[in-house]
Amino acid sequence: MRDAIENIIKQPLSSDRDRPKQRLLKFALQVLSGLYLAAVCCRRLLYRSGLLKSRRLSCFVFSIGNITAGGTGKTPMTIHVADMLLKAGYKVVIISRGYKRKSGKAVLVVSDGENILCGVSEAGDEAYMMATALGCPLIVGKSRYSAGRLAIEKFNPDVILLDDAFQHLALHKDLNLLLLDSKNPFGNGALLPRGPLREPPASVERADAIVMTRGSEEEGETVPAPPFSREMDVPVFKTSHVPRVSRVVVDGAESGRKDHDVLPGNKIFLFSAIANNDLFIHSCRNLGFSICGYLEFPDHFWYTERDLERIKHRFRETRADCIGTTQKDFVKIQNRICGLSALIVFDIEICFKNEDGEAFRRLVHNRVTAYQAKSYGSEG
Repeated sequence: MRDAIENIIKQPLSSDRDRPKQRLLKFALQVLSGLYLAAVCCRRLLYRSGLLKSRRLSCFVFSIGNITAGGTGKTPMTIHVADMLLKAGYKVVIISRGYKRKSGKAVLVVSDGENILCGVSEAGDEAYMMATALGCPLIVGKSRYSAGRLAIEKFNPDVILLDDAFQHLALHKDLNLLLLDSKNPFGNGALLPRGPLREPPASVERADAIVMTRGSEEEGETVPAPPFSREMDVPVFKTSHVPRVSRVVVDGAESGRKDHDVLPGNKIFLFSAIANNDLFIHSCRNLGFSICGYLEFPDHFWYTERDLERIKHRFRETRADCIGTTQKDFVKIQNRICGLSALIVFDIEICFKNEDGEAFRRLVHNRVTAYQAKSYGSEG
């Protein structure tokens, strides 16, 4: 059933298939998508009419999000933006929903900028990964407003950075950044569950800037501007996702060398639980690894001891030289998997095309400084 649904999601809306069972399943998904669309439109109307209020926080709020389910690179982009702001001298707090976290607390401080204050299961895998990668506070909570109030009270930030908040209308944003996959920005054009869209494509009108992600890494590549950019008159930036080895763990201890002799050219067995497992395989192959086998798990999957034993068993069966996974997966299993000759951990680096990186930095800096000037002026 899962494979059948995934195949339908990949089909464009105009696609016709003659198999009766597939037509019936497609019809059921289209009905559910219609109900989902009605709920999305009703919610948006309630906010536009003022019946539901969008509240403000007393500092600059920068949102990063998308309109499709699945990975467009929100987490690596959040890390990139936070690092850029920190290097510019701003005090930053990241707020994430902490998807699939196991903590019962409504709002939880994961990091104070110096120390990690909870475990990965309490924070959620992506939030914990960001907390370990950055030297700034990170808070998780379903209510971004409550988390934001706590952030201001405890850390007095210049910028609150919202991870995956394009659909979060309950909080006013001073800069609303939308990420779109340059190769397939709107999937098959249908809303969940018939397609990957969280809301209609026209929702891009809420964006203050757009970043096209997953462009080619080739030098000189030109990605045509999306058609909506001419009508919206918002800046559109182009980026690529560059895979890299972030760490090498040998016999349970981390190696300081990333050019270890288990790197490109050797046989590798992979496992991952991310939104786009196929892309992970493709990225590892592009880095020069020979892939001997692979185990795929659902996004945000929590590994049991039985799962880890299965991974190790399959690894040994393939007689690969090393085993590889993503940084997002590693934070969930780093203290629980042992008995491996070499574990390679991969992550993604965001790279802007040509002059787009500097233009993006200027946009963010100008918006933050303009906000601060206005705030200081109103206080005076």
